[in-house]
Amino acid sequence: MATALISQSSRTPWRNIASVCKNAAVFLDSNAAELLHWAGGLDMLGDCVGVYDVLTELSTVAKDFIATAPYCHVVIVVTSFLHGKIAERISRLLSDLQPLECHVFCSVSEGMHGEAFPVADSREPGEAPLSAGYSHYGEFQALMRKWINRESGVRASVSHIDLFHAEIFPGFLVIPSLHTLFPLMPSDISHLQTKLVEEGDLDTSLSDLASVHYALLPRQLQLAYKSVAIALNEFLETLDIREDIFSLGHTSRLIANQLAGLPEARARRKSAVQRASLMFLDCTLDLTASCSHPTDWLGEKVFSLPRLAPDSNDVSVSMTPVSAAVPGGVLPGCIAQPHSSSAQNLIRTIVCSRQKDVLMEISRCLLEALSQEGLPANHRGKMGKPSADLLRQFLEQFKSRSNAISSQREVLQLGCAVMQSLELTQGQHWDEIAAVEKSLQMPRNGTSVAQQLATLMQQQLTGGHTSFTLSELLGLAILMFSLLGNRSYLEAKEEEELKVALVTLIQAQRQCDEEFIRSLRIDNKLSKVHLEQRVEQIMDSLNTLTDTRAELKQFSETYTRGVPPYQPLLTQVMEAIFNPARPDLPDLTHHSYGLADMLKSGFSLFMSSARPRPSNHPLLLLFVVGGVSCADVRHIRDVVTSNKPDMQVIILTTQLLTPAAVVHKVMCVDHLNP
Repeated sequence: MATALISQSSRTPWRNIASVCKNAAVFLDSNAAELLHWAGGLDMLGDCVGVYDVLTELSTVAKDFIATAPYCHVVIVVTSFLHGKIAERISRLLSDLQPLECHVFCSVSEGMHGEAFPVADSREPGEAPLSAGYSHYGEFQALMRKWINRESGVRASVSHIDLFHAEIFPGFLVIPSLHTLFPLMPSDISHLQTKLVEEGDLDTSLSDLASVHYALLPRQLQLAYKSVAIALNEFLETLDIREDIFSLGHTSRLIANQLAGLPEARARRKSAVQRASLMFLDCTLDLTASCSHPTDWLGEKVFSLPRLAPDSNDVSVSMTPVSAAVPGGVLPGCIAQPHSSSAQNLIRTIVCSRQKDVLMEISRCLLEALSQEGLPANHRGKMGKPSADLLRQFLEQFKSRSNAISSQREVLQLGCAVMQSLELTQGQHWDEIAAVEKSLQMPRNGTSVAQQLATLMQQQLTGGHTSFTLSELLGLAILMFSLLGNRSYLEAKEEEELKVALVTLIQAQRQCDEEFIRSLRIDNKLSKVHLEQRVEQIMDSLNTLTDTRAELKQFSETYTRGVPPYQPLLTQVMEAIFNPARPDLPDLTHHSYGLADMLKSGFSLFMSSARPRPSNHPLLLLFVVGGVSCADVRHIRDVVTSNKPDMQVIILTTQLLTPAAVVHKVMCVDHLNP
């Protein structure tokens, strides 16, 4: 089974790293720390003496502790180029500690370093050209010896390590090192055009995303897309897979082209035994589900808890229901439970099952845990209708019982997460946002969505409606503009009303929502004129959401007059793929990568040969660029279960999205410079 091999491949790199970690101080960047967290945590590193953030300055106590160890030994794991800020930090670290032994593991291949930093550019003008045997890793290793500055006896090495994915549960993978990657949007075209003009390209005119080719992208974005292709190739090599490549969406098409033409991938395909389909899809084609607040599902509520810093996917779970008060507070729990298959199945239940079913399963697991530990299952309330209060009663039976807590830690953390998510949403705020979402989707004669949103924003100032944050209001706008597509085009008057309402709201909420407003690149000292210009850009981002599906023929609509009015794009795509009638899929691009494929494509113009389909092989890898929500995962799994239960579908994505994360990605991030 592919899932078993994938689970194993997420842990194998850490076992290799652990082989040199005995008595070592280990330094990780945030992405490596998250990968370790989902792979098994500190237990994976064996007998290391401590784990530190590579980008954070060490305290004097920590420096003395490491430097005065009987054998000063350092291991560094990074998921970025050995260049710039990371290189400077490693330089200071090694100069301060002067270890006798240092091993650096980097997930960016040496070939990718050569692509990003050509040898000719890394030398001073006038120096002789380097030989063909130049090694970026070798040069960095020499620099490490220089930074350590010991006369002799220093062991230093730089190695490539295949750190790629974290497994939320079997069949659902996230890629932390790509969490900043987001599909290009039509609103990015003007910024890209400006960059081209600044670089002296006055001939290229960009009209839409289809006119944006790889060669026109900023160098940083080209490297990001190429890095995705190289990392995916290493992942497929681990699985011994030869893939058929498909894409839906502009950014997905660019990345798929890179993988199709990658020389290393061509070599892999010649010897690979297993067959699979790999489909890339842009999340921006449909952001409705990712911005929604469903009331009868629990996964969205659980993953909307505060983030477990610096993790971009896991959440911080309060463990106070089972822990006695201690000085300094109780350490938080989390969702990741890689050591327990039953706990991973429970995570799948939280993400994919209805709230009442999740509560029943969590209650059953807690009762079973109480029985195993010989603890009473005293409770008030009906077992047939479990609630947050009932879960708290079960959890409190474990309070201060350290042995029982240690033995049942996985289910206790997940139980606390479910209880906490219910308690945080019982104040009806979640339900009120959901009610507004539902109301906005109901057709109203004479009142546009823009007018309804403007009215909602104005009500925040007069106290005439439940108080929503600016982020929540922008999330409502993203949801509706993405849902309606070209149905939501605004008249000039409607757009002006929405702009005025947004400017007024930002001015009123500058103090109470300062952090989010700053993330929108709006400073407190910004004049009204400049604020209006920034709001104009925000409106551009909203307006261009209506164009993300403009080039699609089959999947251009997600809104109907039926019940329910929302038809998720992912559901439509998966149903079309698995349709036994095998209809044409005009919106999917099949990427040819070899002479045989090209000949097939050419002959198909004259013969009735069937076009390749993602359902042709027993394994489908679905890579959603930009992130997926819990609802997206459910939509995919429901279609597969209903239409082709014997097929394995592995979901890969760059981040697990919440409504707040979507607003940040759309409004606050420079998509041209991830």
